[in-house]
Amino acid sequence: MRENKDGGFIHIPEVYRLLICPAHMSGEYSNYGLSGIADMAESWRTEEDIMKKISAVLAITVIIVVYTASFVFAHCEIPCGIYDDKARITLMNEHITTIEKSIKQISERSGQTPIEYNQLVRWISNKENHANELQHIVTQYFMTQRIKFDAKDYEKKLTVLHKILVHAMKAKQTTDLEHIATLRTLVKDFETLYFGHSHKQ
Repeated sequence: MRENKDGGFIHIPEVYRLLICPAHMSGEYSNYGLSGIADMAESWRTEEDIMKKISAVLAITVIIVVYTASFVFAHCEIPCGIYDDKARITLMNEHITTIEKSIKQISERSGQTPIEYNQLVRWISNKENHANELQHIVTQYFMTQRIKFDAKDYEKKLTVLHKILVHAMKAKQTTDLEHIATLRTLVKDFETLYFGHSHKQ
């Protein structure tokens, strides 16, 4: 709380509410008007202790959001010992199919008159996101956690996974459906290499 012009006190969140929506002003706050509220808020901005507290709260909020999101989208590296390799292969193929649909939609919508830029941008973003997810499974799941240094055909598996990463990158950069066909072939090749030999599940 901080003292107002009449010697009373007003909560900081209340002032923020008034700044966001002046229509909420009533009673003693209405006497300040927009310029009065702006002056009051400006005087508070200069107070170092308040700024430090606000900055700290914002920083903690960002850290919590990022930290939580990492658990939502990534498999843990504790390691938890909970793996489903076949499910990851299925997901990889689903991502490839989604990238394919996105490419077709981008090509179709780019030729429309007028161009629906909102939908076009959404499909471009969708293609980018699913290519990222495909790369994430390759690197953070298989390369980091599942393929051991002493695994049979270690070099062959890494070579195929590297190719998947490269063609996923090219799928982001272009709308060439040839990369989709290549990705499907590579995932099938990796599946054969990976499940064709004994592995821990």
